[in-house]
Amino acid sequence: MVSYSTERYKVAYGSDIYKEISTMRYLIGKRDERIFLTMLFCLAGQIKALFALLTVLTNLRIATTVWLVWKK
Repeated sequence: MVSYSTERYKVAYGSDIYKEISTMRYLIGKRDERIFLTMLFCLAGQIKALFALLTVLTNLRIATTVWLVWKK
């Protein structure tokens, strides 16, 4: 949903969300960060904890994105 929400903004408004809303650059939970967390938790054998963390992280990221777009 993180990648979809940023691409959906581009389609709807015709511009890059990271250029329009500079705060988006500093939010955690982008694709590379999620992949890094996946690697770390898999190496540690903590799959259940990984899923719990990714669930919280992704939902917070989407909620923050929606709030920032609404606020703009």
